[in-house]
Amino acid sequence: DGTVLFIDEAQESRRLGAFVRFMKEDWPRATVILSGSTLTRLFRPDQRYPVGRVERLVVRPFAFSEFLGAHGQDPLAALIRAAEPDAISEARHERLLGWYDQYLQTGGLPEVVLAHAAGRDFERVLARMAADYEQDFIRLFGEESLSLVQSCLRAVANLAGSPFKNTTAVPHASGRTTERIHAVLARLEAWHLVLHAEQRGPSPEASQRYLPKRYLFDTGLLRHFREAGVPSLSLLDTTPGLRD
Repeated sequence: DGTVLFIDEAQESRRLGAFVRFMKEDWPRATVILSGSTLTRLFRPDQRYPVGRVERLVVRPFAFSEFLGAHGQDPLAALIRAAEPDAISEARHERLLGWYDQYLQTGGLPEVVLAHAAGRDFERVLARMAADYEQDFIRLFGEESLSLVQSCLRAVANLAGSPFKNTTAVPHASGRTTERIHAVLARLEAWHLVLHAEQRGPSPEASQRYLPKRYLFDTGLLRHFREAGVPSLSLLDTTPGLRD
């Protein structure tokens, strides 16, 4: 009675998805939480989705206010949550810009943020997590597809805020390669690792001429996957011309 069962990386089981509907029926007073970075894989094509028996929740990286809280900056976090810009003095504004610079560098992945708050090497933690994602991709797409997945992630990172073209991932891609790019991006979007934003024009006809925009789900990983030759930007230190 009141039992909580928590299973992490639940999608790694090939059979667990088939038992979810029975958990609801046989354990009516228990709470079962299944988590995983690619949890949409939990229900295989040959398994029936348990309609009405599950509640889905997408857990995002830390927001800026949560990042501040993790660093013991509770008054600044409360100020952000209050959403009252007139209450922010110039001095606090400068402090917030400094913290936001750090937020853009680390991203919002909890393990990375906590490492940064503790003064540990958060870059190493971030690199390890990126490597873990790559191992997931190898298991799912096959080792021969890893370079294509990496190219898609780098393209999304380099084009953040700009219209996305498949040729950015693989220049002069053939028809077969273009299909594979679409498949990789669709899978990454289904896993919420890549966010897809359509652009709309003044009319439906005009909207068809706008390419979509894509974003990585975390600014720390975005920075990690960017090409080494692209300099980091700073809200405080980058010159206005470059910042614009």
